[in-house]
This record gives sequence, structure tokens and C-alpha cells, in this order.
Amino acid sequence: MAANQLMVVETRLTGVEKTAILINVLGREMAAPLLKELSDEEIRKLMDVMGEMRKAPIGLINSVLKEFLSKISERSEIIFENLLGTP
Repeated sequence: MAANQLMVVETRLTGVEKTAILINVLGREMAAPLLKELSDEEIRKLMDVMGEMRKAPIGLINSVLKEFLSKISERSEIIFENLLGTP
């Protein structure tokens, strides 16, 4: 897929489609905590989209990941949950 075609496809992706790509990249184990925060309806929508997306070009995946990184880098800080417990 040419770069200009990729940009057109990426700009047409919905938020749910971008989320589906991110969830797929993260994998089940890493995505599980995120999915727990979603409502049943949101999970149904996400699963429907994931079922429709059989595959995605690496360039498209990279573009979605770059957008995600760009958005989180705009924040002044990220709060980490203490998953290891108290020392």
C-alpha cells in the first residue's frame, strides 16, 4: 500500500477501529486490564470491529501507534498504578 493510500485509510479509521488495532498489538494479557474498564456495550462494539478486521498492513499499525504515542506525549505526566505492592 502506498504511503498516500495509507494516510487516506488511516484518517478514515474510527476510534473503535484504532482501539481494535491497539488491543491486537497489546495482546490478550496486556489488554485485559484495559478491557475491564469498558462497558459490555463497548466491548461488544470492539469485538465486532476486531472480528471484521482480519488483518491490517504494518504501515497502518505503525501509524495508529504513532498517533497514540503522540497523544500520550502531549500530557505533562502519566500516573502509574503500583502493581508491585508496597516495598
